[in-house]
Amino acid sequence: MIAFKVPTLLIHGTADKVVPLDTSSRLAALGIAQSNLKIYEGAPHGLFATHKNELTQDLLNFVTE
Repeated sequence: MIAFKVPTLLIHGTADKVVPLDTSSRLAALGIAQSNLKIYEGAPHGLFATHKNELTQDLLNFVTE
């Protein structure tokens, strides 16, 4: 078991065909006490390119909270 002792942000797209949401980020979020799972509707595996503005804002919000 991995112990996370800091708040953890997980971001995943529903259209990711490389790493399925249900078998990765959803499960990880259940196992990490201080986790926050953000799901981007329709976002693919490369959401850093396709959803860069939303991703940037979510990352900034996370690190400043």
